[in-house]
Amino acid sequence: MHAVQRRRAAFTLVELMVVIAIIVTLLGLSVPAVFKVNQLYLRVHCMSNLADLGQAIDTYLRYSGGRYPDAAQMPSVTPNRPSLQAVLSDRRHQCLDPNSPSLKCPADQKRFPVEGISYEYKAGGRRGLAGRLRDEVSAPSRRTGRPAPLATILVLYDFDEVHAAAGSAHSRCYLYADYHVE
Repeated sequence: MHAVQRRRAAFTLVELMVVIAIIVTLLGLSVPAVFKVNQLYLRVHCMSNLADLGQAIDTYLRYSGGRYPDAAQMPSVTPNRPSLQAVLSDRRHQCLDPNSPSLKCPADQKRFPVEGISYEYKAGGRRGLAGRLRDEVSAPSRRTGRPAPLATILVLYDFDEVHAAAGSAHSRCYLYADYHVE
């Protein structure tokens, strides 16, 4: 007589360990992809904010006779000058809502609470914009005799390298005088 063997409908310990190992491997592979997608979202959101600020600056230029805002490059460094946010949201121009979410880069956790804006304005320096006419900024240079293309003149950019590793091509977002964003 043959003994009838009954099989239990259950997982063995080895089968359970294999399933857990497969799940852990899949999670390990997906976490970097999710992180990369999140970083891309933050960068695209930041670029959208800069495009909105570019529209506000363009509106300001129309109201001010083509003159760039006379604002601080960084409010904490030059406190004697108004911030870009204050100038653009001034009642006379109303180019920007003072509480606009476009002022904050979603990846910036450090500068916005201190400065009230996540972007540095190219106000000073050799080719600073503060108070200068748009035509003057792109005027022909003495060295080449050709006007500077607006696509090469920085207007706003992230204070810090928050979008990728420091020094990489995508660590900051930039708004140029022709209003394109990179």
